[in-house]
Amino acid sequence: MPIQLAEWLRTGHILPLRWGATAHDFVDFWPTAQAEIDHLRAFGCPYIVLDDVEFYFTTDPFEDLCEICIQVWALPEEANSAYFDYGWLRPGLTNSQVQAALQAQGIAYKIERGPAFQTPNLRTAEGILFGFYSDFETEADARLMKVYLGQQTGF
Repeated sequence: MPIQLAEWLRTGHILPLRWGATAHDFVDFWPTAQAEIDHLRAFGCPYIVLDDVEFYFTTDPFEDLCEICIQVWALPEEANSAYFDYGWLRPGLTNSQVQAALQAQGIAYKIERGPAFQTPNLRTAEGILFGFYSDFETEADARLMKVYLGQQTGF
C-alpha cells in the first residue's frame, strides 16, 4: 500500500518509517528497493531515491535516516508510484496554491526569507520546508521545487 505523503506533510510523522531508519528498514518495507540501494551504494551515494523522493542518511552505509526531500518539480503530471501516494503534490504548484492547500488541511505555516534570498519559502509548525524557485513574477507565482522533512523542529 503506498504511503500517503499528504499525511507526512500534515503531521510531520514519516510512518511506517522512522527517523534513524537504516537501509535494512527500507528493504523490510519495500523489498524492490534493494536494487536501488545496491546501485547507489556502488557509487558511494549515502542516500536512497524512490520515485522522486530522496532519503538521506548521516552515516555510511545507509544508517540513521535524517532527512527526506520530495522532488515535486520532477514528478510526472500523472504521478503514479508503487511506493507513494503524492496526494495534492504535483509539479507546477504555485506559492499561493501551496498556501491554500496547507490552509485547507489546517496546517500552520509561516513565510521565510533568508538574508541571501527573497524566495518566499514556507515552513510548517512541524518543521517541513516548502522550497520554491526564485525566478517568479510575483511571490504568489513562485513555483514549488522541493519539500524537505527532517528531524528539525517547527517554528
